[in-house]
Amino acid sequence: MKRDSRQLYKKLRFFYTVILICVVGLLVAYSISASRRQEQDTNLEYMRMAGSEAREYILQCSQNADYFHSVLYNSYNELEDLRHYLTDDVDDYMKFRLDSYGSSASVAYSGIEGFFSSMFGSYNQLESIRLYSLTQEVLTYYEADGTRRREIMENLQGEGTDREMISSEQPKDAISFRKDLLDP
Repeated sequence: MKRDSRQLYKKLRFFYTVILICVVGLLVAYSISASRRQEQDTNLEYMRMAGSEAREYILQCSQNADYFHSVLYNSYNELEDLRHYLTDDVDDYMKFRLDSYGSSASVAYSGIEGFFSSMFGSYNQLESIRLYSLTQEVLTYYEADGTRRREIMENLQGEGTDREMISSEQPKDAISFRKDLLDP
């Protein structure tokens, strides 16, 4: 009888040990699964917040671009200067500038360079402004550091790929907006 009770106790101890190991294993598996799910939910929330911030930043940049565009249209002197810059050749444009400055009572000429430098000074996120003249097929770059350069871009009008060629040199992480300027 002692032997039977000992065997019974051994079997019960073995059975309870197996049950205890299974319960502990299930609890460990559940806790690992719960922590992974919580980590995924946290990462998803961070991604939503980053996406929302990026959306707000892009909307703010778009509003700034719209604001620049509207301010330019409301600035008659700058708009006339830009219109002549984009349509006239260099000699005619310089003659227009000198005539405008000579007929003006202002000490400083209020041309497009002054307008762009004030925009660069007001918005430090603004890195460059590019102007493309359809009539002359010239692309002009205005940079935030004050540099300016012109490039002749031939045959952009007929190809239909002007947007890709003009924006091909910009950095991959830059945001750009295209605004068409029409003669009012």
